[in-house]
Amino acid sequence: MIITMATFDSTLRVDSRKALAGRLKAVRKQRRLGQIELSAAAGVARGSVRHAESGDAPVTIDTLLRIADALALDLYLVPRQQENPSAALLEPQLSTEPPA
Repeated sequence: MIITMATFDSTLRVDSRKALAGRLKAVRKQRRLGQIELSAAAGVARGSVRHAESGDAPVTIDTLLRIADALALDLYLVPRQQENPSAALLEPQLSTEPPA
């Protein structure tokens, strides 16, 4: 699963949280698990699973990692595509090439 880095814009944070929530719920259902079963496997409260799947309330990174582990998922942070090309000039560029 890929989670894009959210900016500090609260609208984008909520949208990102809702997108992640929908994906977590879909994977749980695909694995034929109930929320209670997933919470037990992840070692978190059922309410934490409910919050993670609804996207209505923030959950801790620890909770997300536990849920992801129980669902056999890896979480990645990847840069979001820039809507404003000039904004890319302000961000550090990452390279996989060794320095010359």
